[in-house]
Amino acid sequence: MDDGGKLVGVASLREMLSADGDAPMSEIMQTELVTFSPEADAEQVAADVADLHFPAVPVVNDEGVLVGIVRSETLLDVVEEESSEDMLRMQGMNDESVELLS
Repeated sequence: MDDGGKLVGVASLREMLSADGDAPMSEIMQTELVTFSPEADAEQVAADVADLHFPAVPVVNDEGVLVGIVRSETLLDVVEEESSEDMLRMQGMNDESVELLS
C-alpha cells in the first residue's frame, strides 16, 4: 500500500519466501491487480476468479484503498450455497422455502 492506503501490489507467501532476502517488496509484488469493490456480487466474483487460482482477492473502495480480503474458500462456499438454492428452485420450491432451508 502507498502512504494513502491505496493498494499498489500483492505478493504470495511463496513469492516472498523465495525472493532474495534483501529484495524490496516493489520487486516481489505483482502490480497488475485483480480487485473487487465491496458492492460486488459474491457469486460473480467467484465466477470471475475461478480460473485464476488465487488464495484470496483484495476488496478495494472507489479510491483503491484496501478495505478487505475475501478468501477463495469463502467464494467456494458462496458458489455451493447458490448452486444448492438453484437446485431447490428447479425442483419447484418457492423463494421462501429455499430461504428456510438455506
